[in-house]
Amino acid sequence: MSARVGFMASDAERQAAESSGNYLNRALLIVAEQCGRMTTYRQNPAAIAAEFPAVVCALIEAQSREYLAWVLSSGLSEIASPLAASSHDLGALITRFLDSREGEKS
Repeated sequence: MSARVGFMASDAERQAAESSGNYLNRALLIVAEQCGRMTTYRQNPAAIAAEFPAVVCALIEAQSREYLAWVLSSGLSEIASPLAASSHDLGALITRFLDSREGEKS
């Protein structure tokens, strides 16, 4: 998964589990705040999940998509400059190739 020494699949699984837990906790907190159920949330966060499962699932899905979009955006930003340079080089190579073919026809 990564070129770093010592990074293993179990590390990725642990990180994914932590992220999932964070999404769930944040979703429960948002639902409790919006529905005026902070007392219930403080006493038993799982009770909120039992009361509003569809809302909690939708919030977790939205947060997951937001995180995925951020990860993709960050990754694409890292490769944008090298990709632009490579595209420019490729364009120049194609132009030289086509020019050389036109020279052969003359």
